[in-house]
Amino acid sequence: MSDRLTSLLAERPWLLADGATGSNLFERGLQSGDAPELWNADHPDRVAQLQREFSLTYLFISHSMPIVRYLSTRIAVMHGGKILELNSTEQITENPQHRYTKALLTATPEIRV
Repeated sequence: MSDRLTSLLAERPWLLADGATGSNLFERGLQSGDAPELWNADHPDRVAQLQREFSLTYLFISHSMPIVRYLSTRIAVMHGGKILELNSTEQITENPQHRYTKALLTATPEIRV
């Protein structure tokens, strides 16, 4: 590893961190004004908390509609690189219009939290 990269990671360890440690480091980056451009957001509860706390906007990509519903206020359903539906989370999950959206919603059980 180059000296420059080693120095950068020592100063900003959240650039390569993930998991719970990454969440804490990501939050420290937000607080210092030096948040990473990309973060492996693999803990939905922590993502939701940071979203509320810092008024963050995420681009969240997933096939798991229960997690998408939990984290999102608006959903774009895509297939084959095209947006099939774009609406509020409530509209997409309660009244899906496209058959692919309906298939995604029935593919995984809803988890109420």
